[in-house]
Amino acid sequence: DLLGMESFGDASLSPDGRWLVYERRRAFDSAPRFDRGHRSVWAATDLFLVDLHREGGRMPLLRTGEEEGLVLGPWSPTGAWLLVYRVGAERMEAGVLNLETRSVLWTGLTPDMPLTGGGAEWRDADRLLLSTRSASSMPWLLERDGASQQASRRLWRDAAEGRIPSNTRIDTTGGVATSANETPPQRLMEIDARSGGI
Repeated sequence: DLLGMESFGDASLSPDGRWLVYERRRAFDSAPRFDRGHRSVWAATDLFLVDLHREGGRMPLLRTGEEEGLVLGPWSPTGAWLLVYRVGAERMEAGVLNLETRSVLWTGLTPDMPLTGGGAEWRDADRLLLSTRSASSMPWLLERDGASQQASRRLWRDAAEGRIPSNTRIDTTGGVATSANETPPQRLMEIDARSGGI
């Protein structure tokens, strides 16, 4: 019964005080996968918009597919733009929502979402700085709960099939442990919400 319950996620008021956006999470058991801990339900989350200057209640902010959800990011300083994240089973993408037209500039960029520090900050009223990962990876924040099991299965499979030797290597440089596997590259991108330029 608990896994079939819906719930609310984050809520955010625009800087100009006009808009309230909140997350409504569908039932946890409707998520496309469950190895992301409590964040698994991000792929089953809808965004709703409330215009605080008019009566009429709430309205869905954006439409998504059954196996993807939308998660809130930060507002621009004027409240004209809102960073949103589209989360699916294997992909996460950052988009910039225009509140006036309700249209989204989907960037094709995978956000980094670090545990500490800012992964996304508005540089000014229209320009957003976004820490990104390669398109083939998910943010570590979503992968950390199930990543070790997936990596272990992949390494055992590759060793059993003779693709790689069965070994473990950990190098240390300056007291920092690193592995033989390369980490996906990270980049800092600037998105101009007004022009659509990246």
